[in-house]
Amino acid sequence: MPLVQQLYDKYQNRGLIVLNINLSNSVSGVAKFMTEKNYTIPTLVDVQGNARHDYKIQYVPTTYFIDRDGFIRDKSVGGWQSLEQIEQRLSKIMP
Repeated sequence: MPLVQQLYDKYQNRGLIVLNINLSNSVSGVAKFMTEKNYTIPTLVDVQGNARHDYKIQYVPTTYFIDRDGFIRDKSVGGWQSLEQIEQRLSKIMP
């Protein structure tokens, strides 16, 4: 999450949209965590499991890179090791 927050902060003014989908059933718990960690990434709490089902999420974390037309162009399972690693994947869909 810290690296994704850095990415969001760096590129949101260039049109990057980041949406964090939390698979928890506790909206208040997620809100507390986001506030305590100072994360500002928009977050959907998937209480009903719809996003998990629609995106076929099996492992957490999973990152989807979706282009401007709404097509999934890349997917990564697991955590990130560096901001550069995420930027390399992002460069495939963002000029």
